[in-house]
Amino acid sequence: MTNEGQKQKVYKLRIEMVTRQINFSSWLTMGVLSLISIGIFLLFSPLLLFFIPTIIIGYIDNIAFNKKYKEFILTHDGANFFCYNNRKNSKDYIEKNILPTLSPDIKVIYLEGRTPKSDYEQSFISKVLYSIKDQKGFPYLLKISEGQVIDKSINHDFYNTMNQNKDLEQLSKKIATFYETAGK
Repeated sequence: MTNEGQKQKVYKLRIEMVTRQINFSSWLTMGVLSLISIGIFLLFSPLLLFFIPTIIIGYIDNIAFNKKYKEFILTHDGANFFCYNNRKNSKDYIEKNILPTLSPDIKVIYLEGRTPKSDYEQSFISKVLYSIKDQKGFPYLLKISEGQVIDKSINHDFYNTMNQNKDLEQLSKKIATFYETAGK
């Protein structure tokens, strides 16, 4: 055998050894990673056993709530609501000057912080308030018509009337007009 032939044979043996080492290292790495993965899964599986049912129960509760909310909206079709909050500079003015002039069929919702106070289920009223589209500020006029909540902010008109000591007649007409025409 020539020197050249021996060199090629040694070279091939080295390549074969390196390939075996790489294959063994890959196998060893894959085995270790598999064991780590199984260990992590076993470690967190009790959490999965807790969270999966919690997610499912939350989903079912949400479906049930939405069904009851739709029933609430349909049951109160045609209802009118006046909603104001506990902002110091307007609360007293509204309670002294506006609430007494409202029609008796208009239901009042008072928002104390983030908590609505009314004669209705708090969760339903909260959903109504979080769904307001005309988010320009309190007070809000709300009307339920044909399964939809129609809303209007009278913030600008209200504060113009209050701050500039304007006659309440204009504001009262806007409020009455909203309730008469909304949803028609």
